Amino acid sequence: MLLTCPQPIKAFIPCRNKPVAYNDPADETIVTPPSMAERISTKLRQSLGVTLNEAKIYLAALELGSGSMTQIAKKARMARTSAYSIVEHLLERGFLLEYRQGKQTHYIATPPEKLVHKLHEQEEKMQS
Repeated sequence: MLLTCPQPIKAFIPCRNKPVAYNDPADETIVTPPSMAERISTKLRQSLGVTLNEAKIYLAALELGSGSMTQIAKKARMARTSAYSIVEHLLERGFLLEYRQGKQTHYIATPPEKLVHKLHEQEEKMQS
């Protein structure tokens, strides 16, 4: 549900941890809040070599701490079937780790500090 306001509002007003989008009646555009993955600078995503969807999956796993494919895909607001290939790619690159709990596979995000360290190592290799 979109609310209208007599004056254009260019800021987001959180409501119970959910941002509310307002319609600007002057130009008929809808302002929606960016996701956490979208807020991560494009430059940082490029330096880490991840796409927007990979960033969404990684951040969902990081927020959950540990989760199944279904839980991570739901948190990332992505179809589970789409998430499989992205998770596989992130596993190959070391962004995620997997483990079995009973019959179910769970995934854990690699701590961001380790990714930053990995990025610094790559920069050092390029400079030498």
